[in-house]
Amino acid sequence: MNENEQKLTSFFPRASKSFLDANPQLFASQPKQDLRPAVVDATRGKTEGHARIGLSIVMHRVRLLDPDNLVGSAKPLIDCLRTCHLIPDDSEKEISLQVAQHKVSHYPEQKTVVTIEYP
Repeated sequence: MNENEQKLTSFFPRASKSFLDANPQLFASQPKQDLRPAVVDATRGKTEGHARIGLSIVMHRVRLLDPDNLVGSAKPLIDCLRTCHLIPDDSEKEISLQVAQHKVSHYPEQKTVVTIEYP
C-alpha cells in the first residue's frame, strides 16, 4: 500500500479497493501556494476607531408598518435631528441606527420614542 492509500484509509477506513484506485491523487505531494490577494486590509487596526452615536427609534402604532416602510418613515425624523444639530450626520460612520415598532391597542397610545446615546 502506497502513502496515498494509507492517507485515504486513515480518513476512510472502510474504503473499497475501487475507491482507492479511483482517487490516486487525492492528496498532492506538495501543497500549492494560494496566489490570490488577501481579502483583509493590511492597514486594519492601525488607526483609532471612531465611536458612533447610538440612535434608537421605536414607533408605537395601532397598525404596524411593513419593514421597508418602517425604516423609510424614520428618514424625515433623522434628517430633522441632523438639521437641529443633535447628530452630526446621518451616515453609517456617524450613527448606529435601530428602528423598531410595537403594536398598541388604541390610537391615543400611539407615540414615537427617540433615544440618542452619545459616546
